[in-house]
Amino acid sequence: MYLLGYAMFRRGQLADAQTYLSQTVAAGKSGEEEDREAAAAAQFYLGEIIFKTFESIQLSSDLSQLGPTLQQKIAYLTQTRAAYKAVVGMGSGIWSVAALGRLASVDTAAAEALRGLALPEGLPPEIVNQVKGALESNAAPLAQEAQEALKQCAATSRKLKVLSEAAKACLAGKAPSGDPQTSVNVPSVNRAKPSGVEKLEQVLAKRPNDLTAISKLGEIYLAAGNPYMAQMVLGKGLELAETAALLNLVGVSAARLGDHQSALSFFDKALKKDPANRAARTNKAALLAQFGYATESRAEVKKIRGGETLGDTDPRLLPNALQTIGGSR
Repeated sequence: MYLLGYAMFRRGQLADAQTYLSQTVAAGKSGEEEDREAAAAAQFYLGEIIFKTFESIQLSSDLSQLGPTLQQKIAYLTQTRAAYKAVVGMGSGIWSVAALGRLASVDTAAAEALRGLALPEGLPPEIVNQVKGALESNAAPLAQEAQEALKQCAATSRKLKVLSEAAKACLAGKAPSGDPQTSVNVPSVNRAKPSGVEKLEQVLAKRPNDLTAISKLGEIYLAAGNPYMAQMVLGKGLELAETAALLNLVGVSAARLGDHQSALSFFDKALKKDPANRAARTNKAALLAQFGYATESRAEVKKIRGGETLGDTDPRLLPNALQTIGGSR
């Protein structure tokens, strides 16, 4: 239901989108985690729909109409802000950060709209000052609230280690823009069977529980640019035993498929199993750095201990991980 509502939102069928998104919110509040995540996403886009209405209301430069249009615009702003704030109470880290970042954007846009209103020429200075003063009295609190939302967005991101473009923007002190749902890049995949796969498949046909063969097969698929197959193979391995090596490789697969949040979770699990796992520690540090957690990334780099040297093309590492954290390890 959420995907249908979101698709309609993207096509501009806002009335139908609102219906399906509202149903998703109602159904997901007391459901499973996946349902609650969908409900939080749906609530976010309900806020987007109301914000579009807010944006469509133009403040009139005709002083006789300025009051009514201003009142209408502020009313929709209040509804928009309430919709985004509702997301924060729904328990989703990803969507809470997106909503807080969007709230900062909305408040900033509203303050700029009020401050940028062009008044008719020829008005007496006292009238101009009076109107500008009234507009500023509404704009100033919004600008302040935008900064507070931005700070809360960064704090929430840091507390929950949210890995998203919205979190990255907030950590950099900027209000995020764009649609959070369209920021995920679908990777291109090399579907040709790489060299060495058939031999390992023969080994696994005889010894299906051979974790070494499973890990090696997953590494071959990662090196060949097919994280989908790597994830499938390695997932079978995790069903047998959650070793640090397997958990790290599954994390690499997840990150290369665009699921950075799950990747971080797998790296954390790998390090819990084996705190000395260099690949998992390097990957965690690189992933944190990629999304703006510079301090946290440096702390992870300091924990990397001696052992085998990892190379740039090692399939156990995220692409460009070593460059991201500053040199070979």
